[in-house]
Parts: sequence; structure tokens; C-alpha cells
Amino acid sequence: MQWTDEEAARKILDFAVAELAAGVSRERLAQDLVQRGMQEYAAMVTVERAANAVKGLNSARQVVDYVVAELLEGVSETVLEKKLVAQGMREDSAKTAIGKAVQQLEQTAAVDRIRDFLLTELANGAEPATLEADLQQQGMAQETAHRAVVQAVTVAKHLRVEKKIQDFLTTELANGANPAVLEQDLILRGMEPHSAKASLRQAVRTMRQRSDALPKKVLNVGGNNKNIELPEHFDGFEHLLLDIDPTGNPDILCDARTLTELPAAQFDAVYCSHNLEHYHDHDVSKVLRGFMHVLKSDGFLHLRVPDMRELMKVVVERDLDLDDVLYRSHIGPVLVRDVIYGHAGQIERSGVDFFAHKTGFTADSLSRLLVQQGFAQIFIRTGRLEVEALAFKGEVSDLVAHLTGFSQVCTACGHYAPAKPLPIVPRPTAHIS
Repeated sequence: MQWTDEEAARKILDFAVAELAAGVSRERLAQDLVQRGMQEYAAMVTVERAANAVKGLNSARQVVDYVVAELLEGVSETVLEKKLVAQGMREDSAKTAIGKAVQQLEQTAAVDRIRDFLLTELANGAEPATLEADLQQQGMAQETAHRAVVQAVTVAKHLRVEKKIQDFLTTELANGANPAVLEQDLILRGMEPHSAKASLRQAVRTMRQRSDALPKKVLNVGGNNKNIELPEHFDGFEHLLLDIDPTGNPDILCDARTLTELPAAQFDAVYCSHNLEHYHDHDVSKVLRGFMHVLKSDGFLHLRVPDMRELMKVVVERDLDLDDVLYRSHIGPVLVRDVIYGHAGQIERSGVDFFAHKTGFTADSLSRLLVQQGFAQIFIRTGRLEVEALAFKGEVSDLVAHLTGFSQVCTACGHYAPAKPLPIVPRPTAHIS
């Protein structure tokens, strides 16, 4: 076969360019051309020309892609042309690249408009065949119209499935489900891990958007009365007090061991300061389970308890006895036995034993308990004879990002690397209960 015709040669070159762009090797393409009747030298020259053309096309695409990105960022065509010329491009080439980018954006916008039109019509019950006919009547080629409708039908199905997933996730999150458990549930149902994570994040964002329209609520568990100020990161929260003692006029008169009987996922935060030690060891898990139950999916627990390890260390270092003064506070001298067993004076005045301490904690033991209850992220700090924990049901809240000295707990093993502890000094605003 003689390849002398200029038009035929151009078609062969276009064929070679298309083959190389599709990933065919140079050697394989040269062999193919020889098998089609081209002489070996001519085939090698054609492949070389095609390879150079592909490089040029790739370079041109990169320039157009860059111009598209700049146009989307709001850079004007005039400024772009100057930038391209300054980078060594000829003025006519720069104008050509900008023209192609503008055309690409216009085509993309047109495709988006057609897709949006088709999705709207499909959602309103239109038949795909009818939509295909409509597009052909508007001048679209039959094959193009068919492809556009098929793609729209696929997208519509995906959107319906995603909506069902989002409805399921938001309902479960509203009912207090643990986000980590939900993510595993989606994976077990056959969803790819990255898709499960993305769907869950979208559901959490939806829940946050819904809750942002409402004031955030903090449940103060065992806080005695509302005259005792909460930490400053609760400023602006609606403060609801839960207590077993009616004398403090709590909003919810309730034993914290029965928190699971309250409606689920109704609080953005739970604050529990020096209350958890008032429950027997076997009841602590019930109380923590209740905290998880009433917290929203993005809620967190702020927990404070006496640090028994630090107490024992101080007692030994200072050679203290049970009745020795450990420190002084606004309620008077606090003895070693008051921290271990509960403030004797308060127990005597109240006449009830729920002011007594029935268990104790260290940073490690509290960390393990919080891990066992399924909190996703846990942070611990110690100091001032106190263990303080921030435990998040899902992602870390930016409300407490300013707090310092906390070390993250490994949720796999329940251990943490202690940060430098806060100094042991009297807490003038603290109360022993």
C-alpha cells in the first residue's frame, strides 16, 4: 500500500496519536503499522511524530487546565494572558489557551444545566425515553441524548440511595447512636470504608447544622446547685442541673444511674465535677453509659474526680495521717479522709449517705472506664489532686480547643502519656461533695 496522499498520512498520524494516548507502546504501534503495509522506517518516523504530538497535547492540556483553575478563582482573562506571556508563551498561543479554557468552562456549564434539568425531571416522574426524545427535538444527537439520560438515571439512583443512607444515619445519630459503631455497620453492609466515613461525616454535619439553630445544652450532673459556676467553655450553653438532692432545685430530679431512662441524644455536653466517686464501683459504668446515652453524636463529657494516686503520693511525701489537713478551701480545712471518704461535715449536715465517697479513680483507671464505654476520643490531665477528662462521643469539639495540659488516651489500650501535671494548689472555687 502506498501512503503518499497527504490526507491519508494525516489520518495515520491521528490514529498513531490516539493509540499512544490510549497507552499502546511505541514498539507495538510500530509493528501494527508495518503489518498494515507501512515500511519499517516510515512506521518508526510516524511513531516518533505521534509521540511528539502527544507530548504537545499533554503540555497544552496542562496549560488549559491551569487557565481553567485560574478562571474559576476569578482571575481575569487579561491578567491570565499577561501571566502566560511572562512565563515565555507566545501571545497568540496564550490567547488560544485562554479561548479553549473558556470554551471548556462553557461546555461544562452546559452539561451541568442539562444534567440538572434531567435530574429534576426524573425526580418529578418523567420517563427516560421521553426525556431522550425531548433532547433530540432540541437538536441533540441521538447517541449524545441517550448517553446524557443514562448518566442522569445513574446519578438519580445514587442520590436516592445516598438519601436513604443519610436519613438512616441522622435518625440513628439523633437517637444517640455511637458514630464509630455506625461507620462499622455501614462497612458490614457492604459499603467501602472511605464511602462509609464520607457518608457519616455528611450526616454529622447535617446534625450540627440542625443543632446550630438551637442553643447548646449542657447537663450538669450532681452539681448541687446552679450558683456554682461552670467552666468558661460552657458560656452561652443552656445550663440544666440534674441531681438526686431536691434542696438544690435541680431541673431534673434524678439518680444518675438511671440516665438511660431519659430521652437520648438531647445534650451537647455533660459536666460532672466530683460526683462520680459518690457511686459504688459497680454502678460507675451505669452512670457513664447514661452520659453516652444523653449526649448528641458530636457531644462531649467533661469529668472531674479526685486523683487517688496523687493523694497517696502527697500523703507519703508529707507524712500525713487521715485527720491531717490536706489543704484549705472556701468551706474550711479539707482533711485527707475527706478526699477519700467524702467531706465529713457535709455528710453529717445533710443526714444522707449519697454525699459519701464509695469509690476512687486514678488517671489510668478512669481512662480505661471511658474507653470501655465507647467514647471515640479521650483526653486526660492531672494536677491539684484531681483527674480531669474530656471524652468525645465523636469528633473533638472546637469549644475546648483552648484547654491545655491534656494528653490523649489510646482508645485501643486505655493508656495515655501524662503531660506535665498542674501544680498542687488549693482550689478556691472547688467544692467537695
